[in-house]
Amino acid sequence: MAEMKLGFLPLYLAFYKEAVPSCLAAAEAFAGRIAGLLRSVGAETVEPGVCCTREEISAAVAAFEGAGVDAIVTLHLAYSPSLEAVGPLTATRLPLVVLDTTPDASYLADHSTLMANHGIHGVQDLCNLLLRAGRRFSIVAGYWETRQFRSELLTRLHAARSASRLARCRVGRIGRPFEGMGDFLTDGESLTSLGIETVEFGKAEPPSEERVNAFIAEQFGPGEADAVKLACARAAITVREFLEENKLDAFSFNFQDLAGLGFPGVPFLEASLAMARGIGYAGEGDVLTAAFVAALLASRPRTTFTEMFCPDWTRGLVYLSHMGEINHALLDGVAWSAAPNPFIPLPTPLVGCGTLTAGPVILADLAPAAKGEFTLIAIRGEMVAPEKPDTARVGGYFRPSIPLPEALRRYSMNGGTHHLAAVYDTSEPFFEQFAAFTGVRAILI
Repeated sequence: MAEMKLGFLPLYLAFYKEAVPSCLAAAEAFAGRIAGLLRSVGAETVEPGVCCTREEISAAVAAFEGAGVDAIVTLHLAYSPSLEAVGPLTATRLPLVVLDTTPDASYLADHSTLMANHGIHGVQDLCNLLLRAGRRFSIVAGYWETRQFRSELLTRLHAARSASRLARCRVGRIGRPFEGMGDFLTDGESLTSLGIETVEFGKAEPPSEERVNAFIAEQFGPGEADAVKLACARAAITVREFLEENKLDAFSFNFQDLAGLGFPGVPFLEASLAMARGIGYAGEGDVLTAAFVAALLASRPRTTFTEMFCPDWTRGLVYLSHMGEINHALLDGVAWSAAPNPFIPLPTPLVGCGTLTAGPVILADLAPAAKGEFTLIAIRGEMVAPEKPDTARVGGYFRPSIPLPEALRRYSMNGGTHHLAAVYDTSEPFFEQFAAFTGVRAILI
């Protein structure tokens, strides 16, 4: 996973610089320690230095936007008037994380540390104005050297990174959305409100044989390629060139339209490989879920697109699968299959099959709701190892943490769609924070 990039904004009062200039050095030193904390959790920091005035803060925010940071992190080194910062911070769409902490864990009774430890009322001043302005933000409060503070900070930063990717996500759509399939559909204005841009595919052009041969050698090793492998490789390279030329974060295709667009085969394999590289994907022309998967992959690389297919009421499981797309990085092993598929009007697709590895998982869905709004629904549970590995399909068995009938009832009562993501290594607070940054309702099951 690539390093997250943060804009670090330490805030201070200009009056203090004039009235008590001797205090500035200690404040700057504390800012340096917090910048070090951010770097220690895997972030690259963009640091304009201590800012006091609206002009300085505006310049810092502009620098953050120019650098393409994932989020802004503020730190009150002392009191800083809210009207200096609220304008620049509400004018940007970058996720905002406010740190409410101080250099010292304890306050001395002789008040000798007052100047270094009174930033919390600057936090309160700013947060009041941010809320009144309708500006979304998250806050981490506590002593900065504790394990809890670090843990909460990391959760918020990862959620901010995913929210930031969603808010500037470019999704390529290959073909039309599947006819009659309506749950994931939403109008362009609603997608734009989340920051999602759709780029339509034109017509497939034959890729270079050099790239095709390189793909075959990389995936299948040396040896002469048969017609199935050639069709698979040409379809994959066609998708890759579409992604590269348009700087896309995600894509979706409707397998029914591929032949008419000039595809020599179905790029199931490339969808699987792309997710393993951090590119979002969803089936059937679903731009929304493809963008959601891309956003999750930005900070949660053990994520895959999937669907709930069949319930096992006896064992309390639901079988997850799709036609041939799954994040290969999450499989216990990959077995190649080229079984004929009666649903696909193209040469037999080559699929890398396998079973999702066992472990704690959350199923997550970003679902359209009424009036152009959205709901994030998350079901906590685990992937369960099958009795024997499946070498002919892609999928896995999910057991929710509550009884299956209740989990499915609540999922559909809250509008969950049949397209979703399976996410490993993630806790519910991540989804709560992601929803808060994105401005959508969160339902945790």
